[in-house]
Amino acid sequence: KDFKISENPYFFCLSFQIFNELFAELKVYGNEKRKNLNFCIESIAIAISISMAIATSILLYIAIEIVIEIVIAIDLINQPSLPMKKQLLFFILLFFIQTLNAQSPDTLKAWFYRGFDMAKEYSLYTQEVNWDSLETELDPYVQKIETLEDLRIPLVGIINALRDHHGRFLYKFQPLAHMTDYSQSRNKDNRSTSMAKWQAVNHDNGGHFSKLLQDDVGYIRVVGVGPQEDIQQVASKIRDGMAELAKQGAEKWVLDLRYNGGGNMYPMLEGLAPLLGDGAVGGAKMGNGQRVAWHIQNGHFCRGGYCPLELPSSPEIKSDAKVAVLLSKYTVSSGEVVATCFKGRKNTRFFGDASGGYLTETNWRPISEDLHISIAVSRYMDRWGNIYDKNIPVDEKVPFEVEEDSSKDQGIQAALNWLTPKTQKKGR
Repeated sequence: KDFKISENPYFFCLSFQIFNELFAELKVYGNEKRKNLNFCIESIAIAISISMAIATSILLYIAIEIVIEIVIAIDLINQPSLPMKKQLLFFILLFFIQTLNAQSPDTLKAWFYRGFDMAKEYSLYTQEVNWDSLETELDPYVQKIETLEDLRIPLVGIINALRDHHGRFLYKFQPLAHMTDYSQSRNKDNRSTSMAKWQAVNHDNGGHFSKLLQDDVGYIRVVGVGPQEDIQQVASKIRDGMAELAKQGAEKWVLDLRYNGGGNMYPMLEGLAPLLGDGAVGGAKMGNGQRVAWHIQNGHFCRGGYCPLELPSSPEIKSDAKVAVLLSKYTVSSGEVVATCFKGRKNTRFFGDASGGYLTETNWRPISEDLHISIAVSRYMDRWGNIYDKNIPVDEKVPFEVEEDSSKDQGIQAALNWLTPKTQKKGR
């Protein structure tokens, strides 16, 4: 009755969606006792859904074939050629896929309430929000939810109430809702933004790469890491590039984070671990005061006791090797995590412009298979316990311009002047 199964002519086709809806409703509206049954319910729902989805695919194909043959038999269309038949089948399948992808209003509302509860439980700023008042304020919008766009409006309301400029709700890994009331932002940045530079940082950044700038100076560019990238491959690419430069004689380093728009911090720091050296490199402080340490352990990056990646410990790099770190205002989020880990390191100097100011760890939790919440849960701090609220500062300010010729790149040249102050060698 609740899902109007009997009124839906595509009952079998929608079975997968219905079981997901049912489970979402149980999760949201169930009483406290249902917590002990979550695992059981989820296991049963998944098993049934998979079985029904497989059966549905077979039945759907057979049914469409029968429909086509019936249409042909009653001369509604001429006997089609094989290509025409395939086209007709394709369009019918496309219709059913669109039907399956559409979410019911009840499902979308259930997603909102789950997202609301997660934000209340995990946000760094939860103590600053009157959640009862916020729920009352957003309720008229929730009751009107019919489409994904309708859902976006109250989700934006949650982010705005938290004043979380780093927070996001993502649908199929694409931003659905983020902060819109920047007048209330905790970190106002009055610097101008160049869309050409933003495009270069986030889309045309050349990927992770390394090269020898001078006989003993290696250059490593570490860019953002998306949620669907293979983090083992990314970490290996960064580490392999560093190892090759060390083999060629690099003893001083330029770490370019100017093109780093954030993402997954683990492959970045695992790849760079030899440059940081074993020991504490930073951490995060939760809203309740609890601290989580970041450290390099036997050549691997770990957050608390979580060490998700494991690469060979090579190359061996001196703990006091000189490192020049390049930043820009487009260095944000996990790019700033990497920068924070180099703060307080011996023989390390920062060049460029202060970072973008997305200085909070965000969690990544599923609301449903397609919808995720990513909100601020802690603040970054360096190895000495210094917390960065506004941005990561630089020691020497240098303008950032997108320039692939190292000899014309002001940031790289400023770094080289510090790394090799007496004798400038021929660049590459």
